[in-house]
Amino acid sequence: MTQLDNHTRFFGNFCNAEDKIEEIEYFHSELESLISNEKIKLESIDVEYNTNPSLYKRKFHFGNTLAKNLRASVVVSLATFLEVELQNYCCDLQTALSLQVNYNDFKGTILEQFRTYTNKIAFLSIDFSSSKYQKVKNLIELRNCIVHYEGQIENWYGRRFNRLESIQNLAKAIPSISIEETEFISINADACRDFISIIKEFIDMIYESALEKFSNK
Repeated sequence: MTQLDNHTRFFGNFCNAEDKIEEIEYFHSELESLISNEKIKLESIDVEYNTNPSLYKRKFHFGNTLAKNLRASVVVSLATFLEVELQNYCCDLQTALSLQVNYNDFKGTILEQFRTYTNKIAFLSIDFSSSKYQKVKNLIELRNCIVHYEGQIENWYGRRFNRLESIQNLAKAIPSISIEETEFISINADACRDFISIIKEFIDMIYESALEKFSNK
């Protein structure tokens, strides 16, 4: 495969990745607005469960659960997208450079495998000491806490998320998330927009490195 073919492959993948991020961004923006607007409408309605159970539940969920679940789903969607993107990126590197070693020959998470494969095998110039990479690592840990601990640092059974420092570091970088006294992680709408920007910046960084390596000049 020629240098130009490789450049075209990675440029096309970069464009596709940006489209997928935009899908998540639009999904969040539209549903966040819908939930917020409906919550405001329902707040003016005084209703008891006994008089109208359906309306009572609607008011409760728009006021208490839907936004929380939406924001958690955005975190999970971003992490899932990134992991699949990194796997595909490594597969394309293997093809482009005719490498005998596969990314999953290495131990660790896909993020760790990606770091080893791109820097030590493919010799790309990706800065894994940057704050962009650290934020991505912490965001992945937030996803793990949401998926495996329901967004709690410690649950009723005493199971404690053992990578609390990652969440704390993310909260320092993004004030729009916090750990409540109840041990739940609180995520607001601004945090989701920040998370999307974190993934977008990282995607930009890794594809910039690939397009530099496979320059069309």
